[in-house]
Amino acid sequence: MNLILFDQLEIEQNKISVKDHRSKHILKILKAGEGDEVDIGIINKDKGKALIERIENDFIHFSFRFYKEDVRLHPIKVILGFIRPVNVQRVVKDLATLGVSDINFVGTEKGEKSYAQSKMYAPENLKKYLIEGAEQAFSTRLTNVFFYKNLEDCLKTNLEGMNKIALDNYEATGQLSQSKFPKKTTMLAIGSERGWSDKERQFFRAHKFTLASMGNRVLRSETACVSAVSIALAKMNLI
Repeated sequence: MNLILFDQLEIEQNKISVKDHRSKHILKILKAGEGDEVDIGIINKDKGKALIERIENDFIHFSFRFYKEDVRLHPIKVILGFIRPVNVQRVVKDLATLGVSDINFVGTEKGEKSYAQSKMYAPENLKKYLIEGAEQAFSTRLTNVFFYKNLEDCLKTNLEGMNKIALDNYEATGQLSQSKFPKKTTMLAIGSERGWSDKERQFFRAHKFTLASMGNRVLRSETACVSAVSIALAKMNLI
């Protein structure tokens, strides 16, 4: 982790358990000791430095100083069909590291219905992956995650004024790399492992989405979403 994140209560207590994974990182990976400083942040707030005051048998005690840094998440939102639970950790962490503002998981007509019931999608698990992604990116800001029963429900949310693109291998009218990315929020939609149904394509067209592809090779959903976000960031001059 490049930045160690704390919640507000931990900051007020000025200590964490030596058994906490962050303590192990500080002591074993960073090899920091009493009198050393490490980079820290408060979740969704400021960054700063933590001075290690003392290390006891049960706790590491800190003092903190903070500086305001207005680093926001990128104006990219992702619609993603539920993926295999075994891949959730990697995908959520990668998208959080890339800095997308929202991940909207949706049930799709061709997707496996049981995926959405997996404990890997439990809020406490997802928060852990989001924190790991933010720490990797040296950011305090956590990506938002939402769930929808189906694509239709997701598209009922406010999409006004967004640049909207759905990846599709069958009826795309152009390449994502050739798409325009004006200076406004982009919504990228990536289907489940078997893609979108005809009915779902109709929903996209009704909501003014452009259908685009990333070439003639069929990618896994988890690969496609990270690749698509990377292309969008590059086209928007954000990386």
